[in-house]
Amino acid sequence: MSDALETWRTSVSPKDLDHLVAIVEDRGVLMIICILLFPAALPLPTGGFTHLFEIIALVPIVQLIAGKNHALLPHRLRRMTLSTKFMDRFLPRAIRIIRWIEKHSHPRAARMLSSQPARSAIGIVLLLLLAGAFLAPPFSGLDTLPAMGATLMALGLLLKDVIVVLAGLGIGSLGWTLLILVGSFVVHLLG
Repeated sequence: MSDALETWRTSVSPKDLDHLVAIVEDRGVLMIICILLFPAALPLPTGGFTHLFEIIALVPIVQLIAGKNHALLPHRLRRMTLSTKFMDRFLPRAIRIIRWIEKHSHPRAARMLSSQPARSAIGIVLLLLLAGAFLAPPFSGLDTLPAMGATLMALGLLLKDVIVVLAGLGIGSLGWTLLILVGSFVVHLLG
């Protein structure tokens, strides 16, 4: 997977989601989820621009729940060119992290993760984690853990490794817990 991303990043083809989907073929839905949520998963100030990626990631997550493997994005989204900042700043980091996970991962419970009920259930969890990342206030850093959990879960599905999926679930759950705790604290302070 990291090699496919590196090929896409360094190629002369346009840097849009359509060309990424063409490179990754049947893994397109999960790859797009990983790529779109990765900037929010980094503990860096993004100024809220990651909310746009989170909204776009909603489409492939719904397709995952519905059992689709190929990304069927609307024409306008497929032709959306990713910024130079994304390609030069975020994608190389993503590739390094994915390579590290690929190096330490191997298929565990691959048959279970390949089943449609499991993929749909994971898609629903991804939807909840996406909601947590989206609802987190910008500049708060609270979007990092739900987005990181969703990214790891999608990556675990790609690698067919249940340990990576469970790690993503744990990190995402921790993110939601922090979001709820901080939110209730702020409501308590204001009330």
